[in-house]
Amino acid sequence: MKCWLIVLIVVLSTSGLRAQQPGWLHLDPVKDSVFGISTAKAYMFLQGRKSTPVVIAVIDSGVDTAHADIRHVLWTNLKEKDRNKKDDDKNGYKDDIHGWGFIGSVRGNVREDNTELTRLVREGQKRFNAKAADTTGYAAYQALYKKYDAELTVARRGYKYVHDLQLIIDSMLLRIGKNNPSISDINAYEPNSPVEANVKALIRQGMKRRNSDFTSFKNDEIDKDVAYFRKQLDYTLNLEFDPRSIVGDNYADAAQHYYGITDVTGPDAKHGTHVAGIIAAERNNGIGIDGVADNVRIMVVRAVPDGDERDKDIANAIRYAVDNGAKVINMSFGKPFSYNKKIVDDAVKYAMEKDVLIIHAAGNSGLNLDINDNFPNKRYADGGGIASAWLEVGASTSAAARGLAASFSNYGKHTVDVFAPGQGIYSLVPGNQYQYLDGTSMAAPVAAGVAGLIRAYFPGLTAVQVKDILMQSATRPAVNCYIKNEQKEVSFADLSVSGGIINAAAAVKLAIGMSSAASVANGLAPVIDTTYHKPPAAILEKAAFNDEAPDFELTDTEGNKVKRSDLRGKVIVLDFWATWCLPCIRSFPAMKMTMDKYKDDPAVAFFYVHTAERSDTATAQVKTFLKKNGYPFTVLMDLKDPALGRGKVARDYGVSGLPMKVIIDPKGMIRYETTGFSSDSNEVIVNEMSAMIDDAKRR
Repeated sequence: MKCWLIVLIVVLSTSGLRAQQPGWLHLDPVKDSVFGISTAKAYMFLQGRKSTPVVIAVIDSGVDTAHADIRHVLWTNLKEKDRNKKDDDKNGYKDDIHGWGFIGSVRGNVREDNTELTRLVREGQKRFNAKAADTTGYAAYQALYKKYDAELTVARRGYKYVHDLQLIIDSMLLRIGKNNPSISDINAYEPNSPVEANVKALIRQGMKRRNSDFTSFKNDEIDKDVAYFRKQLDYTLNLEFDPRSIVGDNYADAAQHYYGITDVTGPDAKHGTHVAGIIAAERNNGIGIDGVADNVRIMVVRAVPDGDERDKDIANAIRYAVDNGAKVINMSFGKPFSYNKKIVDDAVKYAMEKDVLIIHAAGNSGLNLDINDNFPNKRYADGGGIASAWLEVGASTSAAARGLAASFSNYGKHTVDVFAPGQGIYSLVPGNQYQYLDGTSMAAPVAAGVAGLIRAYFPGLTAVQVKDILMQSATRPAVNCYIKNEQKEVSFADLSVSGGIINAAAAVKLAIGMSSAASVANGLAPVIDTTYHKPPAAILEKAAFNDEAPDFELTDTEGNKVKRSDLRGKVIVLDFWATWCLPCIRSFPAMKMTMDKYKDDPAVAFFYVHTAERSDTATAQVKTFLKKNGYPFTVLMDLKDPALGRGKVARDYGVSGLPMKVIIDPKGMIRYETTGFSSDSNEVIVNEMSAMIDDAKRR
């Protein structure tokens, strides 16, 4: 349900964020002190790499395919001839140029629909009001009806309140004689009843939030609420309203696939256009915004009305996307009830078989999904496990001061996989316009954009590997969040499986490592052996960083503890390695030469961080190695953390390949970072390392 996945009073909830630049989601947590995804750094890591276009399907309300900031990145079915009313590619869908619409036909398009709860109650009424002999399920129907009746009561009361308020305000405007009064006009108004006095106070408060703009207050805080509750009564909760005849399918036939219309924009494409823009708005074109991914194509699959989506349509939308080449599917919708979960599960299984990554918005009810239902989801109803390449995404804010986890976002230590920016997100809306929206609907496409980026530049990685990369590379801030529904404060780390926020730069670094043919025991730190020879100036430019170095405390092979914060004021050289890593060992003669060069300089300290061990006797093996080769290295043991499945320091420093060298300046900032063995010439390596060390000393 697309409205359910956007916070209802959008402007109120984003007013505090609008002072930020529209693209805050792209900022870097360390450099900018904003919990964005570090997009620019991700592209820095990708410089010089080639990419292959990746198709991302957006199953949603539709997309404005004419929008100037998205039209050039739309998927186009080159096997289909436009508007010839023939199925040229024989895929079952005539003229599916940019995708397909499953909630329309030549009769028109479905705009509004019921909630799933309303539809279930209507089915129950048909069955049990007929006094059927079989009463199986009657108790469940009664429970559904009770919940439906409660929701209907809230909608009726809500409508009466805001409609009465609207009438009182209209009456006051008549007495004032202006349709758009100033704050002075409101202050001067003499109420003719206690009720008007209360309404006057409400108007003043609203105008204060709106910079004294009455029209903005009335439109966004009164008229929209009236329209919202009216829509609930007329459509979403109306048992007499059923628009399915517009589609013209046999709704009872779950196996029916081929129905719908070529129109992928539909009557209200705001939600889907916003989602598509976050993923792939054309980058660096001088207009609007930049999407996350630079080489993806958006396939539009219209299957989500203004109301709850239907399981049959979603199942067919997934299958259409898979069959037509999508490698990532974004699904920014959800509902608390499901009519036929099996057909959706079957479609999800089909996607898993075809190596497709599904990214789903966790929802905006502020609920713990470990104990509350939300559909669709990764758990198969037949007890057959979970979808391995399914990523459930919660919404985060820009700063810990705002709670970090958006107050509306669903969460779940075992069900929500990761968080991504989802509050105050600026993106496309129809008519070549742009708007701020909130919701996990906005967070999911951030993750989908990063997934598309990874799949475009590292096509050898599987959907499951990409999911693992997004989770394991996530930024993990050590902050607490207040959970309103539970009325308690919890660690942000306990709100999702990963405990983190999507980080594109860290994901790219990890992908660089995972895409290597030789991987280490933990599968996330491959050996990298390259053979380039560049002058020091080029090395400095390519390896430059400006990140705060994570603190660490490790024990060396002799049992002595070493803490980074105790070394402040020194240039620290960290060399991440392993005894089984041949490129690491091949670089050691040059590293010893570099150490000898600085042996009389107390301002430079060298540490060799052994990580990614494959043996339970790693420390003993390291000591034997050092003795055999005569290396006077101080080796710190980054032993495997059972909870992480790898060394904690390697994780914190984003080690994506071995060997990896990190240069930290006297102020504790990472200035340079290189991954791989750069040359067989010891002199080249010494010159490169010296250039980085000397520059760090000057900081």
